[in-house]
Amino acid sequence: MHNKQLSCCKLFSGIAVSIVLVTSLFALGILNSPNASGVMTDNKTGMMTDNKTGMMMDPKTGMMMDPKTGMMTMMDNKTGMMTMMDNKTGMMTTMNTQTGMIENKTDMMMKMDSNTGMPMIDNKKTGEMMNPSTGEMMSK
Repeated sequence: MHNKQLSCCKLFSGIAVSIVLVTSLFALGILNSPNASGVMTDNKTGMMTDNKTGMMMDPKTGMMMDPKTGMMTMMDNKTGMMTMMDNKTGMMTTMNTQTGMIENKTDMMMKMDSNTGMPMIDNKKTGEMMNPSTGEMMSK
């Protein structure tokens, strides 16, 4: 009788461990699924897009853009430059976190370069392009 109870207990223990293992593997599969995470990643450019909000994020450049509102934020950790831009108004604010200097520019526009997938900041009037890491304007 004791051996029968012991073998029955081993059987139920094995079933319980198997159920826990299968459940945890199933949960990990769901969490790693691209549909469940809500973020799509472009393998070519590394650009991530939130499926719900449409917000675009580029981890290489530290840029986030909301296409619905036209707002863009970019942070360069190497130089300490933080850039905020409103594509609708053309207003751009650049702040150097190391020196505390704040600079405003007008008539600016941010767009994504289709060839490189990198953000490009242009002056609408002069056509000059801004270097995001230094904040200086360069001719095209």
